[in-house]
Amino acid sequence: MVGGEFRAHAELAVRMFSEGVESMGRGDVAWACAAFYKAVEETVKALAIAKGLEEAREALARDRWSMGLLDSAARRLGNTAWCAWVHGYFLYVEGFGEGRLNAEGVRARVPIIEALIQEVRKLLDEGS
Repeated sequence: MVGGEFRAHAELAVRMFSEGVESMGRGDVAWACAAFYKAVEETVKALAIAKGLEEAREALARDRWSMGLLDSAARRLGNTAWCAWVHGYFLYVEGFGEGRLNAEGVRARVPIIEALIQEVRKLLDEGS
């Protein structure tokens, strides 16, 4: 595991998930969608780094992640990551970008994203 890179992405993922939950509590659905997407994105990065995926090595070598690398990494990380990635991207496009989602539509996706966040929290706890 690349400690510093993993930890930076993992901690940001957890923070952004919390920000999404807080934004929902304030009724700011659009910002919650952006925060939940960012939480998923950062979790995919962190887990890809932790598992030594080729996508992570390529992103680290390029010093940037592309949507293609994120998408491929999410698929390779398994069903939990893939489902969270698909729903997170949907939230970003339809909720933040287009403003077409209501709070109920966002809340329905939070457990899917939270399952992925739990994976990165577990790795953070193990590394403490």
